[in-house]
Amino acid sequence: MKKRNNKIQDLITAGAMTVIVLAVLIWNHANPVDSRIYESDSLNYYKGHVTGVAEESLTARDNEGARRLGYQKLEVHIDQGTLKGRKLTIDNDVTNTHHIICRKGTRVIVKVDGSPGVKLFYNIYNYDRTLGRILLVGVFAVLLLAVAGHKGLRSLLGLAFAMVMILGFLLPALFHGYSPAGVTFITVTVIIVSAMTLLNGWSRKTWVAVAATVLGMAVASAVYVVFSGIMHVNGYNLEAAEELILIRQKSGLSVSGLLFVSIAVSSLGALIDIAMSVVSVLFEIWEQKPDIRSDELFRSGMNIGRDLAGANCQTLILAFTGSVITTLMVIISYGYQFNQMINADFISIELLGGMTAAIAVILTVPFSALLTALAVRWSRRVFG
Repeated sequence: MKKRNNKIQDLITAGAMTVIVLAVLIWNHANPVDSRIYESDSLNYYKGHVTGVAEESLTARDNEGARRLGYQKLEVHIDQGTLKGRKLTIDNDVTNTHHIICRKGTRVIVKVDGSPGVKLFYNIYNYDRTLGRILLVGVFAVLLLAVAGHKGLRSLLGLAFAMVMILGFLLPALFHGYSPAGVTFITVTVIIVSAMTLLNGWSRKTWVAVAATVLGMAVASAVYVVFSGIMHVNGYNLEAAEELILIRQKSGLSVSGLLFVSIAVSSLGALIDIAMSVVSVLFEIWEQKPDIRSDELFRSGMNIGRDLAGANCQTLILAFTGSVITTLMVIISYGYQFNQMINADFISIELLGGMTAAIAVILTVPFSALLTALAVRWSRRVFG
């Protein structure tokens, strides 16, 4: 009977997710986004492969000898698009910032500039990394399935659904001018519910973890609102602010709210992880010791959560720190003074993001423990 109920619940969950995906696709079709700030109809990027290197002049230009700079004349076969089957001779300048060195068989992306009244111009845009991306994602999926089994498959489905919600709903809604806070809350709530019901079904454990995660996200929102005001940072302080302002002129985009969107999405995984970890362990303790008191269960949750919170906070802070290492190296080399560096926009943004996520993770622990203890107390009163 229980297995039958679980199958019915899984079908309902899958059906609801399918309906949401279809609704997102229909909404996008009815409300297309056109926020291009540059017209690029004359530019096309086609896949191709190098059939030969006609000329080459490359020399080592740094102390390590690892980067060779110079010039290549390549024979390239176009594999797709209106030029499919064409064989082109393309000059390829190899520089520090455009370090694309090709050999026979190298798969590349060819940029074709076909401006009206001008002869077609070709150059090597970049390596074609399609195969590498497919292999990387494939290795990830195979390992996840091998280690986690059917749970891994459910996790992959949840991840794919989350990408649909972010790319198919959140970003278009932001372009259309909807409230960043509102659409972000809707997006993360749907992702939280779908991820947890996929992994654990419609159990009390799942709904307690969902509630704890949503509370953690509410805390993250509150922390962001308070400290973004104190620190005077928002979306206008992002590195791409100038481009975002241009986009705003052609759409309803709210630039100031984009920093919150970024922080909320980046911290979501850690909140789901810690809430489900604490709640799962506490429900397991309750199943093994049904007579445990609610206050004892709460204390157990706090003890368990301390280690989890510490590990998750380190992960978050290190992730945010890692994203700015190269920028830090540059500004240190430029001789920035301490006050100049510590008050730079990017430092404040990364600090706000890391600390907001970490505080939310820390407070999700007592939320998870408290909600689990309350759920156990309520279950006893209702079911005896």
